[in-house]
Amino acid sequence: MLQPCPTLNHKNTFQWYSERAYKLEEESGYDPTDRTAAFNKALEWGDKVPIGVIYKKERPLFDEYIGTYGQPPLVKQKIDPIQFEGLLNEFM
Repeated sequence: MLQPCPTLNHKNTFQWYSERAYKLEEESGYDPTDRTAAFNKALEWGDKVPIGVIYKKERPLFDEYIGTYGQPPLVKQKIDPIQFEGLLNEFM
């Protein structure tokens, strides 16, 4: 996130950013899923400053990862008495 501080930083002003910042979407051929290219883009600073999505990686949602996606909340699920009794015996 780039945010000019007009109080303390008199070099990197709004005008400085507007002259140098460019959107990555406008650059043809840039692939945000390429980790090495993203790292190189993140190091750009000075005459050109890239803004936008620099790196993107698709990952499963937390619920999908732990296997509870699409199931009702635990409070609404039926309890198997045999499993519950075994769990109670394990801690008593």
